[in-house]
Amino acid sequence: MKLRNSSRALSPLVALTAAFVLGTLGTAPPASAWTPEATAGRPGRVELPQIQVSDVGNTASDQRLTFHASERPQVLRSPATAGSDAQDVLAVYDLERWDGSQWVRVDRQVHRGQILPGENAIAFPMVWIQPTTDQGSYRAVFGFSWSPTADPGRVLGEQRSVSSGTADYTCGGIQRACEPRTGYIFVGPPAPQ
Repeated sequence: MKLRNSSRALSPLVALTAAFVLGTLGTAPPASAWTPEATAGRPGRVELPQIQVSDVGNTASDQRLTFHASERPQVLRSPATAGSDAQDVLAVYDLERWDGSQWVRVDRQVHRGQILPGENAIAFPMVWIQPTTDQGSYRAVFGFSWSPTADPGRVLGEQRSVSSGTADYTCGGIQRACEPRTGYIFVGPPAPQ
């Protein structure tokens, strides 16, 4: 497994994300309900973690709303090439907030990695997002894109996943209203100091 920084793999997922927009630290998590919202080509299988919502900071005055996971997303190779071929994988974690009429992205993490010849999977960095907003209804959206290392302009598969149950989110270390709901989580205003 090799993580790397390369902007050349970003464009296929950006195009996929645009198409979707136009078309429409806890314990081990329970079985998740993350569901592929859309796929293209032949993506690999993806195992996504439960996301915990917490207030994180050193003192009561510097607490920040934080979306994090205790496990790393696992991404398996696309079946579109032989196991002896290296594959580049782009991972995008979006945090979206409901604005009353639609989901709007408020923050993003982007990671690039490589599944080496003979390897079947890669573990990407854990989710750690601290949005500038501090209350509302939120959901995480995971996007992945696979391409052969030898031909980075060729897309093997793409997948975008969203939550479809309540088990994908949990509240912990938070001193405000927090409630996992089907497909998203509601977070109330910060507790008065």
